Amino acid sequence: MSYSEERCLEFASIGAHQAAMALAKMCGSAPREEPPRCWWVEVSGLMESVEDIQDGGAVIFVDLTGAVTGQAGLLLSRAVVDEILLRLVGSDPLAAIDERGRSALSETGNIALSAVASALGELQAGIVMPTVPRLCLDVSQLLERGQLRPPSSTARVYVAETTLEDHRLKLRLLLIPIG
Repeated sequence: MSYSEERCLEFASIGAHQAAMALAKMCGSAPREEPPRCWWVEVSGLMESVEDIQDGGAVIFVDLTGAVTGQAGLLLSRAVVDEILLRLVGSDPLAAIDERGRSALSETGNIALSAVASALGELQAGIVMPTVPRLCLDVSQLLERGQLRPPSSTARVYVAETTLEDHRLKLRLLLIPIG
């Protein structure tokens, strides 16, 4: 099934809102009421189009199958990673991310991206199933290895950005539809 650019941006916006709601509940914070800011970029330009992702952030991503196929991911700056780890496992923000931290980030992605898949399924009057989330702590390495599909550097990535609380936790949802 082929989707228009407008429809993909709508999917990204609704998905980001659902992910923010899930993370807000998990972190004991409140989502912002303003709509997510949405845009698209070619895979090859992702690093340049999103500020603060080259600072040791993380991406958690899943493959989507069912009524919507493709990939979805959460792109988190290091500041957001540190805040999540502080709230969930009490990690020192300056410490290296250990196995507990990796597990907490993966579960964060699982909760948020499952909410995204559920919302996309409802929009399409079907079911969207996410795979087990994969965590990458080096965003540039993720792009170099071609783990974001489709491998074409001209493929579009739809980005929806929203915040929790007083703009401290910035959440970016990546959506790469196939078909």
